[in-house]
Amino acid sequence: CDPSLGALYFSYATMKMPDGQKVPLKNRNFVVKTLHDLNVKVAMPICRWFGLRYNFFAEQHPQANKAGNTRKDPLILRKKLPDGEEVQETRHMTTIRLRLRMHPKKGNPQTDFISKGTQMAVLLHELCHLRHMNHGRDFMLFLRDIFAQARKLGVFNPEEMSNELPSSFRWENEIFKSGGSLQDEELLTIFAEERARIRAQSQAKAAENETVTAVIDTEDARETPPAPTEARPATAGVLPSPPSPPASSLSSRDARNSSSTPTLKAGSSLTPAEGSPIEVRALEHSQSAASAGYEDSSLLGGEVCSCFLRPGFPSSSTSSTSSPSSQGQGLGLNLVQAFGGRQCVEPHRLFSSTPDGASSPYPPPPPPPPEEPALS
Repeated sequence: CDPSLGALYFSYATMKMPDGQKVPLKNRNFVVKTLHDLNVKVAMPICRWFGLRYNFFAEQHPQANKAGNTRKDPLILRKKLPDGEEVQETRHMTTIRLRLRMHPKKGNPQTDFISKGTQMAVLLHELCHLRHMNHGRDFMLFLRDIFAQARKLGVFNPEEMSNELPSSFRWENEIFKSGGSLQDEELLTIFAEERARIRAQSQAKAAENETVTAVIDTEDARETPPAPTEARPATAGVLPSPPSPPASSLSSRDARNSSSTPTLKAGSSLTPAEGSPIEVRALEHSQSAASAGYEDSSLLGGEVCSCFLRPGFPSSSTSSTSSPSSQGQGLGLNLVQAFGGRQCVEPHRLFSSTPDGASSPYPPPPPPPPEEPALS
């Protein structure tokens, strides 16, 4: 880069390729020389005429979406007046950036550059932002005056220049084509039509969004599951009707468990099946459990907790000398509430006996009633 101008104008040295690798940018001397010519021959004379000010003039990155950028950073200045009063003043450090290289989507940034007319269109647009940071009516009229002044200076000629990056505003394109010779009435008419078009597009887009939202709400309403039915109150020794899950939700493990675990029908009392290896009986009150050290807490509002005990637990793994509570924990009981799937908190309500005659910390169940002799 030219050492005499490289210290005055900032230019980029590298860019990223699609694979993320950085490559050096060529023709940096040409970029710095172009920035110097635009600054000295166009920007500075126009700013002196309109009383504008900026601090830095630099290159916009070739991969940036915008062809130009004007940035104002606030600076707080505090000073004392002759009478000793301290005042505070807000100023701005302003930087103007121009993208002189072609965007990678439209050309090769290493060797392709925007035309002279495009450089003027972007630069004069950014100079207008030194006074108006928006794109309103005042911006449009001031931009017209800047183009007219550039034409008087001899640095802009619409008949010989073209803009490769036309603006999205029709009034700005008309200012470029006419060289700033349009009257206020013409520009205001175009401006009003442009605003009406933008407003109509915004309303159409909002209506489309509302339609999409209404369709989504309708689909959500169709997919809303029905309200759950109110559960019937449980009675002593009788199981309430459990909700039946869909067939698709049953896993293979549930299928295996259902084949090996005794099943209880809704509305039936808790009676083990004939020949079951484990007898389970639910009692309302158990003096034996109370004497064993268990609290006679109640689930389901004082009713009997209807539970079943899964077979296959180790019943002889606990020493008979340990406490009743530790024995109950050492048995590895897997108590599951039949109608909710939750763990039962009342093991003292269960009495069990194993088929192999192993010792159990719980009292044995009462003997079954004697069978009546069959009549001959």
